[in-house]
Amino acid sequence: MKHLVKRLFEAAEAGSRGFARAEIVDARGSVVRNSQEVQAFLSVSQVDEALARHATGKGIKKLPVEYRVHRRPLWRHAVRRGVIAA
Repeated sequence: MKHLVKRLFEAAEAGSRGFARAEIVDARGSVVRNSQEVQAFLSVSQVDEALARHATGKGIKKLPVEYRVHRRPLWRHAVRRGVIAA
């Protein structure tokens, strides 16, 4: 119980300090969130390029590593465009 109360007070104190979250932008565009590793949205041209590379035989699981994004966004783009079946 002490631990829970301590965490509640810490959260309230942190909220009262008014931390401002500065927008982070890198060479690829706006960053999704402030984290240890930069995560950016893929542009339309990057999605087109990735799906074209998939069509030429590149595995859909290897592409996110090259584009430094999670696999889920590329997977969703591929499903939406009918490149792969859900």
